[in-house]
This record gives sequence, structure tokens and C-alpha cells, in this order.
Amino acid sequence: MGVAHAAVALYGNDPVMPYTDLAAELASQIRLLRGVLAEQKTHEQARERAYHKVEPDKLARSMPGMAEVGAPLLVAALGRPQRFSSAARFRRSPG
Repeated sequence: MGVAHAAVALYGNDPVMPYTDLAAELASQIRLLRGVLAEQKTHEQARERAYHKVEPDKLARSMPGMAEVGAPLLVAALGRPQRFSSAARFRRSPG
């Protein structure tokens, strides 16, 4: 917000700064972002349902850096972690 105030202080009503056009563009970007976030939520929920079916023990999520998106991607690439004889062997498999 400080940057916005600084811009107004610097440019004031100078026609070089099209505030109305900028505001319209930002409003468009916000609408687009809201749409993307709504779509993302749907995919997030579907990914979680699939992940919990395939990997109920959440071994992939126990690996450093895997988190919400990385763990399902790792499981998709390696297959079911249960096929490994131990959690340690699963953790070593990507490396």
C-alpha cells in the first residue's frame, strides 16, 4: 500500500499515469486470479482423494520437501509406496 501512496504522491493527477486504466487492469487480473484459485481448489480436492486412496500411510509426505503437491506427484511417478519393504527403502528410491 505504501508503494501506491508513493505513486500518487509522485504523479498526482499527471496524465502520464493512467490510474483509471491501471485500476481496470488490476480488477481484471483479480477476477482472473479468483477463477484460477476456484479451479485449483477443485483439482486440489480430487488430487487429495486419489492420493489418500493410493497412499493412506502418507509415506511420501514424510519426505523432506514433498508437501501437498509433491507427494502425490512422487507417488504417481514411483507407484504405491507399499510395494517397498520399508518406509526407509521408499524414501531412498527417488535418489
